[in-house]
Amino acid sequence: MKNQFFLLTLLSVSFICGCSATFYDMGKQALDYKKYREAAEYFNKEISTSPYNNAAWRDLGVVNLKQEDYPQAEENLLKAFELKSNDGETVFYLGLLYENINDYDKAISYYKQYNSLGFFDDDIIQKIEGRIKLISRKKIEAEIKTILQNENLIENETLSENTLAVLYFQNIGDKSLDPLQKGLADMIITDLSQVRVLKIVERVKLQMLIDEMKLSSSSLFDQQNAPRFGKLLKAKNLLKGTYLNFDNENLRIDAALINVADGSFRYSKEVTGGLADYFKMQKSLVFNILDEIGVHPTNEEREAIQVIPTESYLAFLSYCRGLESEDQGRYADAIDQFRIAAEIDPSFKQAEIKQKEMQGISDGVDIEAIEKGIKTEDLTLGRLFESDLNLTEELYSGRDDRKPTMVKVIIQINK
Repeated sequence: MKNQFFLLTLLSVSFICGCSATFYDMGKQALDYKKYREAAEYFNKEISTSPYNNAAWRDLGVVNLKQEDYPQAEENLLKAFELKSNDGETVFYLGLLYENINDYDKAISYYKQYNSLGFFDDDIIQKIEGRIKLISRKKIEAEIKTILQNENLIENETLSENTLAVLYFQNIGDKSLDPLQKGLADMIITDLSQVRVLKIVERVKLQMLIDEMKLSSSSLFDQQNAPRFGKLLKAKNLLKGTYLNFDNENLRIDAALINVADGSFRYSKEVTGGLADYFKMQKSLVFNILDEIGVHPTNEEREAIQVIPTESYLAFLSYCRGLESEDQGRYADAIDQFRIAAEIDPSFKQAEIKQKEMQGISDGVDIEAIEKGIKTEDLTLGRLFESDLNLTEELYSGRDDRKPTMVKVIIQINK
């Protein structure tokens, strides 16, 4: 509406005695209508008369955040946090602030603190957890960019002895088996991660390095690039391999360990078998790799590695397709593929876990929807607390001859 003035109506509030709108109320209304200059004026007036009003400090910080005045937003939000550290909105907006200025560790810390408050429903908590996963990926992406910028400064001496990176396996057979390239690497990473003395580079980090380097499929499997991958991932050992199907039923998997420092190769024992025994083959390959690098897992670690995630090859193919969709940022497709995998084999817990992870990330993408949910949650809680404080003996007695005063305030805010 092209009016000279916005007519903002405060919610009618019931009290035993009448009340009038405060500077904070007027600032809140202005903020809701994105009238940031007016909102800041009202919040500052509120603070001048009520310096311990944490909500005024908080919402003034929100105004600063919306105006991208990040230093001032940080100062005011931290003041609100100092006054009331368990205020959900304050904690959330501190997370959002630090996310906007790419301080991912602080952003994750405050988002986790929000969820730990325990005031909110599972839907909001799940969305915040999804946001945390998204930020974690942003953090890895930033690290990868820094590593590439400083590639020439990486020395062999800085490579971690017990760090192992697993590249995608190359399919040199039937192209219908291409989805196994990422799935096989993913399962090997999962199994090797059970061994405490090893530090395994996570698959997401590898994928982000590939994306940042803009590598084609052919260059990805180029043997000359392997040592560079290991160096960039700061892993002294690099695992790469191939697989080939002899026919529709039999498969052979070969793997090689590369010493990134000197470029030497050590070949692991090949494993062969039928597609129906795919996971038994994969487990044998993992133990061959451990033997080759001279690492002896404990009995507990060995038992964890030997757990077969699924007996269904079709379920695993859907899982692999889900990984590909995830890497392409097609989270809805990834959710569908992981769901299909879990439906084919309900005991395939890893597929179920990935489905929930992708659902959380998908929900965490829309920060505006999360912000709206946060405000709704905190408003509901605030009303509950306020009603608890304002109930009087007369209200409890059930008398209806004394009606609470209804106050309706009209505020005019210049355009």
